[in-house]
Amino acid sequence: MIDTPSVNVAAREPKRFRVKVHIVDDELTISLPEEIRAELDLQDGDELDMRIEPGRITLTPLPRRPAAPDA
Repeated sequence: MIDTPSVNVAAREPKRFRVKVHIVDDELTISLPEEIRAELDLQDGDELDMRIEPGRITLTPLPRRPAAPDA
């Protein structure tokens, strides 16, 4: 019997989502589905790094900055 390590196929294949863009108050917005927000623990005000590549946009969450102490 050959011992093969288990492979999580989901870890290799990126999840794909179809989202729509909207213009709100002259700003183009993209709404992220709850599944994405939950999986990445995205909160209101979090910052994302946006990379533009030929035919592609990549968004990566940036580390959260510690909250400023109340003065």
